Amino acid sequence: MNWVGEGHTDKGLVRQSNQDAFSLNNALSFWIVADGMGGHAGGDIASRLAVERIESYITSHLLSSSSPKEEPSIPSLLSNAISSANHAIQEYVKQHPDYHGMGSTVVVLYISPSPPLQACLAHVGDSRAYVFRDGSLRQLTRDHSWVETRIRDGQLTPAEVKGHPMEHVLMKAVGSEPTVEVELTTVPLQSRDHLLLCTDGLTKMITDQDISGLLSRSTSPLDGACQQLVHSANQRGGQDNITVVVIRQAQSL
Repeated sequence: MNWVGEGHTDKGLVRQSNQDAFSLNNALSFWIVADGMGGHAGGDIASRLAVERIESYITSHLLSSSSPKEEPSIPSLLSNAISSANHAIQEYVKQHPDYHGMGSTVVVLYISPSPPLQACLAHVGDSRAYVFRDGSLRQLTRDHSWVETRIRDGQLTPAEVKGHPMEHVLMKAVGSEPTVEVELTTVPLQSRDHLLLCTDGLTKMITDQDISGLLSRSTSPLDGACQQLVHSANQRGGQDNITVVVIRQAQSL
């Protein structure tokens, strides 16, 4: 069965512009969410460059495979696509020095059309992927942030993170350095799973429990679920740009 995704983005209630970007490629079963950083215009450019380059790279490589034996390793393909985006942003900054320091988070999801049923994820930064299964929400990615590193090292507890002055400081982003280390994850799926990609404009406004509740109650099409999530984040303050993409099998629509 085909997997389909819908997305929605909003600048929120505080920001003057929307520096998020996303892409839906239902035909080839991959989806992208990015959150730009680096000034008023820089973040917008970085996220757009990241999404455009990643989508172009993956599409061209998937379509150029004439037989299953020639199909690229999906984890390598996603990693190389993000590295290509990193190079594109670096080249843009070389030509436009005023944008030095701009970059973007990225999370990419690909679902294989052939067995076994699984998702391959590639991400950099703190945009996230979740799976919603049997009424329970589980985070599939880990944030590449200063506080998350300290939590893993035992130097901070999750309760100490909220309001911490370093709460939203990233340890890495696409385009901020000459090379980028991409984290790759492969996750077994079930046919009735829902997958969520989002920027931190959603997750710093509403909790995982809130997200789970909204997905549990949603009986509308996917675009309605996306809009409900964005609306809820705005109701809680909308302090940042908000982007969500929800994916599920076509038979469950």
